[in-house]
Amino acid sequence: MNSDDDLIAAASAPTEVKAAAAFVTLGGLFVALTGLQVISVNWHDEWRNLAPYLFLGIGGLMVPTGAILYRGNPKAALLGLILCTFAMFGTCGWFMGTWGSVFSLMNIAAVPMAVIGAVLCGLSVPATRKMAAARERLADEGLNLGF
Repeated sequence: MNSDDDLIAAASAPTEVKAAAAFVTLGGLFVALTGLQVISVNWHDEWRNLAPYLFLGIGGLMVPTGAILYRGNPKAALLGLILCTFAMFGTCGWFMGTWGSVFSLMNIAAVPMAVIGAVLCGLSVPATRKMAAARERLADEGLNLGF
């Protein structure tokens, strides 16, 4: 049986979880700012008029998801993976669809942030599951630690 110190160490967030949380949060900020940059522009294509609102919604969800992921929630790692994947395809599509008409440094920064966030979220899923299991064992022993 593991000692309490080993369980407490297993319940703390490893580096890949912290990095995933940082990239999800920062990527969400860049995705939301991409949408905010062009929210007042009226496009001839209807999909371009909806894209800024989608970016604001996805980016707005990514920021609190990153904060929850930092605490080691396995569901937040999966949600971060899904949101980063949507943000990655959305910002890449926006970059290609608006090529020559809109140059957005926020969008250029959002693409790699979303890609790195998706990769790190995928890598952090097993670590967050181990953290959750260690926290459950600690709670069963009476050491809740505020989680």
